[in-house]
Amino acid sequence: MAEIRNILLIGNAGKGKSTLANVLTGMNEFEENINLINGNNEAKVKEFEHKRITYRVIDTVGIGISIQSTEEILSKL
Repeated sequence: MAEIRNILLIGNAGKGKSTLANVLTGMNEFEENINLINGNNEAKVKEFEHKRITYRVIDTVGIGISIQSTEEILSKL
């Protein structure tokens, strides 16, 4: 069974979580500020492999932009 390591990105809106997720994964799958536009309140998850280790990057909703409280956002993780 492959080893999986989770990388959870949590922070205020507009502070670079999605940009960091794109750099880590080498993809452009995490759209910056998209939650501001479409009102999406869900985390986005992508996996990548490096040196036979699978990494799961979890890009959370920016705290401070959602109609949900910080506690509600964190409880979904």
